[in-house]
Amino acid sequence: MKHKKYNTAFYLQKVFIYEQDIVKFLFSYVKDEDIANDLKQNVMELSWKKLDQLNDAEKVKSWLFSIAYNEAMYYLKKRNKSLQYEYDDVSESQSIEKLEDEKENIVELLYSKYEHALVRKALEQTDEKYQDLLRLRYVEEFSLKEISEIKCINYNSLRVYIVRAVKQIRDIYFELEGEEDEREQRRLVTIR
Repeated sequence: MKHKKYNTAFYLQKVFIYEQDIVKFLFSYVKDEDIANDLKQNVMELSWKKLDQLNDAEKVKSWLFSIAYNEAMYYLKKRNKSLQYEYDDVSESQSIEKLEDEKENIVELLYSKYEHALVRKALEQTDEKYQDLLRLRYVEEFSLKEISEIKCINYNSLRVYIVRAVKQIRDIYFELEGEEDEREQRRLVTIR
């Protein structure tokens, strides 16, 4: 395939360099390394096929991550449909085991991404819609404009959501920190 605007060198220098970042980003959604790598392959193929649709070479990273985000959402939507059919075919105890396995994967992901246990717990307890925004802003370190493009959210609305997300995770963090302090105090009292 020959591109009119961009060539292979552009792709390798400006797009392909984000390959490992894309894997990490996809893993944060799908919680499975093999699936994340498969989806990364789809993203890289799609980005190559749609390279002429890139309007601004300066926005290549957010353009690429929006493709990755759409791939992750498509996969999760498809998986949720198949899980619904699967649920009808399995006993309740089997589905509970599956949920526990998924929970362990999420915990492993959070342990690998964040150093502080309270931050991990606070992130787990924030609203799901805010978790993505916090992850994109503070873990992946995207600008608000890039997140706006990736998530297809109005920039001003996004600013409001980020403020709410930060407030929520901060409140949860301080609440967890207070609980942790109380536990430490009780532990010290029982030791004496």
